[in-house]
Amino acid sequence: MSEGPSKHEPVDTEMSDLTAAQWREVTRSQAARIQSLEHRIAWFERQFFGSKSERLSLIENPAQLSLSEAPGESQKAATARTLDRQRLYRALCFR
Repeated sequence: MSEGPSKHEPVDTEMSDLTAAQWREVTRSQAARIQSLEHRIAWFERQFFGSKSERLSLIENPAQLSLSEAPGESQKAATARTLDRQRLYRALCFR
């Protein structure tokens, strides 16, 4: 994501000597840089705040016991607990 070599940007002492055409070129150059930086920020925001498939993984089979469930628990109780966890997960993740 390198910008490449940048053109010489005028310093404060040089700005008073610029012609109108030079001001337009400086303005165009700065507008292009701003657009490039906004594009980068948008990309980083999508990477950081965007939805990820890992966050959406749910148990495919609600009847499947999780590792934290008691081995002697009935299938009906295990299914009810799993469904409760899925509802809680969805409520927390999809507000």
